[in-house]
Amino acid sequence: MDKDRVFWGICFVLGAVLLITNQFWGFWDFSIIKTLIIIVSIVIIIKSLPSMNFWGILLPLAMIYTMLDFDFFSLWRIEKKAVWGAAILASIGLELLLKEQKRNMKIDRGFGNYETNKSTASTSNIAGEKIYIKNAFGHSTKYVSSDNFLIASIDNSFGSLAVYFDNAIIQQGMADIRIDNAFGTTNIYIPKNWKIVNSVTVSFGVFREHGKNQLTDYPTINISGSSAFGTVNVYYI
Repeated sequence: MDKDRVFWGICFVLGAVLLITNQFWGFWDFSIIKTLIIIVSIVIIIKSLPSMNFWGILLPLAMIYTMLDFDFFSLWRIEKKAVWGAAILASIGLELLLKEQKRNMKIDRGFGNYETNKSTASTSNIAGEKIYIKNAFGHSTKYVSSDNFLIASIDNSFGSLAVYFDNAIIQQGMADIRIDNAFGTTNIYIPKNWKIVNSVTVSFGVFREHGKNQLTDYPTINISGSSAFGTVNVYYI
């Protein structure tokens, strides 16, 4: 059975349970919009936990707090703007403190070779089957060259990153691009004959495809990961 179908099925069942339990305990004033926002926030949290995407964990928690009525916690009631401010600051702090651990997780999952960039303006070529690219607080352009491209992990924070895959060849019919984008813009350029399967979790951000592919089934590129307060653009070239 399709895992995504199972996942979303469970989420909608959870939504039904929330609606019924709310009738007994009255956690919040009933509203279809509020309920949908809470369900979507829970989904984002669940999808963000495996990759330690703190933006996708703490900001949805702040959204849930905003939507719910916490009168039964009146003794410890916190201003909503303070909750949002704390969520943003905590997300930034945890991303900075645990960045190395997250990078090591990606390497343990199959990234043997990786390339790191922290300069304010950089253009370079990268070759290999497994690639790790990092950009922070600056602008960077990377050109990937590979005769057997398998997987790439792209990490962009508070910067602008462009990655070109037009010189990468997928030999096995399928490859992966994993994105961790926060408060930045990540532009990915891929050949027109690549088919995209998008599973990027977007938290207060945007994922866009520009142009059209040639309607082929192979090779297929699986794009996963997360984008918080940022933009991910995919261009067919």
